[in-house]
Amino acid sequence: MLQEGTPGKEGGFMEKRGFSPGEVAQILGVSRTTIYREMKKGRLTSVKVANRRIITQHDLENYLGRERTLALFRNQE
Repeated sequence: MLQEGTPGKEGGFMEKRGFSPGEVAQILGVSRTTIYREMKKGRLTSVKVANRRIITQHDLENYLGRERTLALFRNQE
């Protein structure tokens, strides 16, 4: 599995395991509202931690497909 990391730090997005809806929106080039709508419809899964929503890389892979997800992360580095 991927190592934990922070965007902009050594390793970039690919090392992160969980993302906020805002980060996913930025990666996909859509609005946060779109991400929340997809979560509400059950198309994009997430976990609630305290008062935050976390979208894992696994959630993104299920939503977009593994190859497409990996390609997006490669473009972020």
